[in-house]
Amino acid sequence: MLPRRRPPAPFVAATTCALALLPACGSPERQHCGDDDHGCVAVNASAHVCPTVTSMGIAPAELDLGGGGTSTLTAFAAQPGGGAPAVHWTAKSGTFGDPFAATTTFACTVAGVVAVTVSVTNGTCGDRLSGAITCLDVHDAGAD
Repeated sequence: MLPRRRPPAPFVAATTCALALLPACGSPERQHCGDDDHGCVAVNASAHVCPTVTSMGIAPAELDLGGGGTSTLTAFAAQPGGGAPAVHWTAKSGTFGDPFAATTTFACTVAGVVAVTVSVTNGTCGDRLSGAITCLDVHDAGAD
């Protein structure tokens, strides 16, 4: 299997980040808000942490177009907060056993190098990673 990996994300899944806000005027120890001398600041934030494709496997990476063989494609994805992201495989040519499965098969339909892309999403945001399969027409090899 030829793994294709990407560098780790610049964040650590399932961690909490603390943010301290110290007002420029008044004392942070003051518990009241909104009188004549002081104002209020309310911060309400949320973040969508997108799933990432951490790697993909393609085995074998070369197929005989006329041989009827298939490559096994495997996507490895991380979904911060748990659960499995939705998966979708695409290519400009060829066929997939199940284009919505994390592990599927691919069969060539034309000779040449085919880029296969796996996309993952949690419904709000996502990620994708591409690899290549070489589809060989060995029956025409050496023919003049």
